[in-house]
Parts: sequence; C-alpha cells; structure tokens
Amino acid sequence: MQQKNLPISKTSTLIIEKISGDLRLTGWDRDEIRAKTSGDELEITIEGEKISLSCDDDLIVSLPRTAKIEIASIAGDASFRTLANDLNVSDVGGDLMLRH
Repeated sequence: MQQKNLPISKTSTLIIEKISGDLRLTGWDRDEIRAKTSGDELEITIEGEKISLSCDDDLIVSLPRTAKIEIASIAGDASFRTLANDLNVSDVGGDLMLRH
C-alpha cells in the first residue's frame, strides 16, 4: 500500500487518465491532496494548477472540495462525495455514486 500527501491550491484541477480498479474521491477543507492505493504504483505530478494522478489498482483520494476534476476512465466502481466544482467523468466500468 502506498500513500502520498502533497500541498495544493483550492482551485487546482485534478486529471486522472485511467484507474485500473475502483475510485473513491472525497472533497475536504484542507489545502492538500491525499492519495492511497493498495497497488504498487502511485504517481502524482503537479504542474502549476494541474495535478496528474495515476495508479495501478484501487485509489482513494481526498482533495479540496473546490478543486476541478477530470477523469478519462475508471475500470471499476466510482464514488464521489462532497465536491463543489466541476466534475467530468468520461467512462466508468462499474457503478457510479455521487453524494453532496
């Protein structure tokens, strides 16, 4: 299992190209992103206001609730909670749950 915490802006944009497992994403009031995976690979790249994230298994992410989110593909289930800005998801292979 891997976990990474990095400081980010509340107006950042999270970009996820592909998640091989399930994704659970929750907004919070901290100015940081926390990503955890049970897989072997977890990579977070920050360029200005854009954050790119990738992993090879299930992923749990907490980030500022006002961040923008763009996701291309989730192979498994997706759960999104407590988000207050744009959320764009292109493809979910399993169930999708949105709250708040």
